[in-house]
Amino acid sequence: MELDRYNAPLIFGTADCQGFGVNNTFYVVELALKAGKKCEPNCFLFRPSVSYNELSKKDKTTVYWLTNYYHGLPYDLGFRGVSQDEVVDKVIQWYKLNMIVEKPYVGVMNQEMEKILLKAGIPYVICRGGEGSFLPTTKELMTFGSQALCKSPFRTCGFHVKKPETSLIRTCAVKKSMYLWHWLQTVGLPQVFGIKTDDQKLSNSFALYFCDDKNN
Repeated sequence: MELDRYNAPLIFGTADCQGFGVNNTFYVVELALKAGKKCEPNCFLFRPSVSYNELSKKDKTTVYWLTNYYHGLPYDLGFRGVSQDEVVDKVIQWYKLNMIVEKPYVGVMNQEMEKILLKAGIPYVICRGGEGSFLPTTKELMTFGSQALCKSPFRTCGFHVKKPETSLIRTCAVKKSMYLWHWLQTVGLPQVFGIKTDDQKLSNSFALYFCDDKNN
């Protein structure tokens, strides 16, 4: 279901993932799960089930574009990534540990993340905007986050390839999950729905997280 004034206050966390749509399958590489006021999301890394050398020429072109011009993640994170079979299990474990009975929903923009939550049997609320919608598009969310939370807007977590010529185009699951949570608490609930929140002080901790040189 889509975000509205009734389910918005029932969201306890946000989730996002990035990966590669190749071999007629979407392989998750980066999974970010943010629970409420905790500053940093849980971040998990996964390796695709098919090696790069097994991909078709077309799929290799897709990988090249995504790595260099979209999310900046390498196709294979090597020993840092775990099996794709564990994606749903990680989400279920996180949900059981962090879900609040009074707030059972997860806010999500990513369609692939929706599929994962659906497979895990976890209730979610779609927070993805479009033309004429009060909800933000990914581009609008990243702009919001960069202006509201950090002086250096396009930094990502440490798993993304750093290339100066494309540094302004980085879709990071960790960043998106944090930005979406902050948007819900400072714009969605109070400004759109007129619902008070107590998370107004989050901006300082978010800015510190993303502006810290250790995260570059």
